[in-house]
Amino acid sequence: ELHRYRMHYYVHNTIVMDLNLDYDSLNTNLSKYQRRYIRRSKERGVKINIFNSNNNADKLKELFYKFQSAHATATGGITRPQLTWDCQYKRMLNEEATLFVAFVDETPVSYLYCTEFYCFAIGASQVNIKEFEKFYSPRHLLEWTAILYYKGNGFKYYEVGERFYGPQLLYIPTEKEISISDFKEFFGGVKLPKVYWI
Repeated sequence: ELHRYRMHYYVHNTIVMDLNLDYDSLNTNLSKYQRRYIRRSKERGVKINIFNSNNNADKLKELFYKFQSAHATATGGITRPQLTWDCQYKRMLNEEATLFVAFVDETPVSYLYCTEFYCFAIGASQVNIKEFEKFYSPRHLLEWTAILYYKGNGFKYYEVGERFYGPQLLYIPTEKEISISDFKEFFGGVKLPKVYWI
């Protein structure tokens, strides 16, 4: 339909977890790689805390700004307007988003911000603290905790994120995007197409 306006398209897959499946099925769909890292993170003392307007609300602002600061450190500076961060924080106050934080002792080592829309949740933004990333591998446990949290709270689907393979005519993913999407695929979700028009 949009071809009539001389628009062009490209297609990516996005990986979506069906939370209607029982726990055993979700766990079976995990790759051996993911299960091993989830178990290892737990054994090495990684704990996940959940922050939103109903969980740890008194520390919500503090942890959100630590998340924002960690993002700036990881990317080497400010990559988007402050207004976008303010909107994300407001969504948390309005029961439309949750921040999952991995801790080692009292130190936050990884953050995952998820947006929520009715029965659908999306892993929207994530950052690791670099010095903890290799030994603790917190991201695996962080994402798995989010999946189980949303299943336990009656959500139907959880979008882990886009799956990139290689260059397309109108989009060339970075090596980092491809590496992250390899990681996402190991959670065993289904691939659904997302179409972008230019």
